[in-house]
This record gives sequence, C-alpha cells and structure tokens, in this order.
Amino acid sequence: MEVIKFAPTRPDYVPLDNIKPQPAKNFIPEWYKKMPNHLEKDEPATELLRTLNSSTVKRCPSFRDIFKYGIAMPAPCDIYLSATKGEWRWETPSGIMEIEYHEDYQFKDHYPNQDVKGVFKLHYPLMVMTPPGWSVMQIPLMYHHNPDWYFAWGILDSDQYHDVNPQLIYVSDKRELLIKQGEPLFYFYPYKRAEWEVEMLEYGDMQDLYRETRWKLSTRFAGRYYKNFRKKS
Repeated sequence: MEVIKFAPTRPDYVPLDNIKPQPAKNFIPEWYKKMPNHLEKDEPATELLRTLNSSTVKRCPSFRDIFKYGIAMPAPCDIYLSATKGEWRWETPSGIMEIEYHEDYQFKDHYPNQDVKGVFKLHYPLMVMTPPGWSVMQIPLMYHHNPDWYFAWGILDSDQYHDVNPQLIYVSDKRELLIKQGEPLFYFYPYKRAEWEVEMLEYGDMQDLYRETRWKLSTRFAGRYYKNFRKKS
C-alpha cells in the first residue's frame, strides 16, 4: 500500500478531525445518499424485477469510485470571499490561512465564461508528499452542485513539489460568500506518472476481449462489474 503524507506549514496548525485530509466518501452529497439503488415506481410490476432491471447510477462504478479513491481536502478555517465588479476581498480568522487574488488578466479576462467573477489562490496550511513517481490530481468536487464556487483542475508532482495552493473560481452572483471550516473544498487523486503514446489498432484486433467483456457484463443481473472485473485488481 502506498502512503500519501501531509504536514502542517505553520506551528499553530491543530489537526482537528473535521479539517484533516480524508476519504471523499466522508462527503458524499445528500442528493446522492437519498437516491435509491433501484427504481421506486410501480413499473416493472414486482419488487424483484425492479431490483434486477431498474438500477440507478448509484450502482454505477464510475460514480461510486470517485468517492472511494479521492481524498477530500476540507476548509481548515472559515473563509470569507467577495469578488464583484472588479473589487475583491478575503478574510480568515486571525489570518490563519493566507489567500491571494489572481489578477483578472491572468485568467478571468481570457476565459470565455462570463460567470467567473474572480479567482482566489489559497495558501493551504498543509504540504503534501507522495512516493517517488507519484503525483496528485486536483479535482473539483464532483456532483456537489455548488452554484457559487469550484476549484480548478490541476496536477501537482507531489513527490518533488509539496506546496498546496489550489485556485478557487468564484462564479456566484452573491456579493460575498462564507465557506465554513470543515466544508470539503476539492479532491486530491493520487496517481502514478508514466509516459504514454497512442496506438490505433484495426477493427477486430480486440474483438476477443470485447466479446469477453460484453459476456461478463450481460450474464449477471447485479454486481457484474465488481464481481467480474474489480476482484482481479
């Protein structure tokens, strides 16, 4: 098992449980939690048929695994932000975390999205370190439906560079925002770096694999992915 390490950048940092980096599954959105695994309507006619044939995306691996493998980075303190009509401001209690405003010419003026009011750069009070050859991908919160702000995608070669300085994109029409301590801000997703090149095969070169995959996915009512594929990894 690989280990991703975090260390405070300041001596007064207290690692409270609600602000520690932690599995993304600790912050699953409420709408996702409430979603049924299967259709709850009267059709199909029986409960067993609903269970077998009417699953929702809650049972889809691509949805579930982002919560399983991502590492959530919570707000270490309350964060006040304001970015309206070219004026910006930020505050944290006692200045416990520094924040910069990215000047508009650096991003906002060039990005073709008029909803962006400004971009703030957080000097997160932790450093991150991964094993040699491993990086972390900075990912905005998936499926949290936040209309006010999100963090930019990015990559940090955290085996060599360890500062955590994520960029918050302010898209709210509100004059000011308050992010509370412990709220998830973004995900880190560790991955092993590798050099890649693309090779395009001919039709039929992977036909046997395709046939085997389709067979495994079409011969079980439930658990087809985890039972036939994930168990090998």
